[in-house]
Amino acid sequence: MGPPGTGKTLLAKAVAGEAGVPVPGGPTNRPEVLDLALLRKGRLDRQVVVDKPNVRGREATYKVHTRFLTLDAGGDLRKLAAHTTGYAGAEIIGRRKS
Repeated sequence: MGPPGTGKTLLAKAVAGEAGVPVPGGPTNRPEVLDLALLRKGRLDRQVVVDKPNVRGREATYKVHTRFLTLDAGGDLRKLAAHTTGYAGAEIIGRRKS
């Protein structure tokens, strides 16, 4: 999530291989584990920070990843999103699978 015009759609398309431009590298929510060789000049010369989703973004992620599941009557995705502050998309998906 972010303000309009910050390149979110282009970034998503580039990562998915749909932007028509080469993308050396890929996304990570763990930049501290990147090999320093990748960060040398001429390799990954640009880092784009994408914040973790806010409550609306987490709720939207839960909706996408539970759309084919039958939820309990008390299954409130908004409440679940509120309890997962600080979770990245992969962590939300992992929680959904548990």
